[in-house]
Amino acid sequence: MIAAIWAVWPAPSPRSWVLCAAVCSLVINVATVGYFAPRVLRVERDGVAPNHPHSTRWVALSRWRTPVAIVLDFCLIIAVMRLAATS
Repeated sequence: MIAAIWAVWPAPSPRSWVLCAAVCSLVINVATVGYFAPRVLRVERDGVAPNHPHSTRWVALSRWRTPVAIVLDFCLIIAVMRLAATS
């Protein structure tokens, strides 16, 4: 992501799309490291019932990671298209 930001920095049109993708990537990584990974480790260590409130919350929040990743992908695709149009 850092290389993508560096590559498009001179071109303002794709820059905003790459920055949007970087924010999405940051959100996914912070959520994974800060919430999902510790919960998975706790489940592996302690076990948890399938209908436990923590389980249903984890699943509900986890469903947001895929749409955010899709937005990230679309932002990068649009950035590449804008960058190609400026070259």
